[in-house]
Amino acid sequence: MRKGYDYRSLVETLCRQEREEEWFEFKSGNSNPERIGMYISALSNSAALCEHPFGYLIWGVDDVSHNITGTAFNPKKEKKGNMDLESWLAVNLSPRVPFSFITLEFDEGRTVVILEVSATDSQPVSFQNEEYIRVASAIQPLKKYPETERKLWLSFERESIEAKLADSDLSIEELSSMLARDEYFIM
Repeated sequence: MRKGYDYRSLVETLCRQEREEEWFEFKSGNSNPERIGMYISALSNSAALCEHPFGYLIWGVDDVSHNITGTAFNPKKEKKGNMDLESWLAVNLSPRVPFSFITLEFDEGRTVVILEVSATDSQPVSFQNEEYIRVASAIQPLKKYPETERKLWLSFERESIEAKLADSDLSIEELSSMLARDEYFIM
């Protein structure tokens, strides 16, 4: 969950879209833990492929009309075996991509739950040792789409690690003070 982010506007914006995209999905119900885990994998991989920083699964929105209907799903109360849902999902993901559940109240007591999943940035995310992707509005095993898998791997190279770590707002003096120049020239 991003502090201070306007999730209400996000829901309203996504509801205005003509159709669901590979990086966001609406649900009225369905709290099946295995299915949610598959969604986390698929949304993280699809968000990376579509160059979005996050993927979303939103409960409480009709997937045809995009009207806010509300949901009874409460992820904080859900369990898988003896584990809380969030913990169980996290241990079954590889790599453990960040995700969070956000609950919002809309008019007339309609509850909307958002699952926000970070886009993967180094390798495809798997759930229970299977990597997934969204193809149109369906979750599919990534291995069935080798060209999509190739594109996903290539997407990890879009921004090099050097560019991610570089600070471009430094003056020459600040940069010089950060470099160990004397160490570099010792033989």
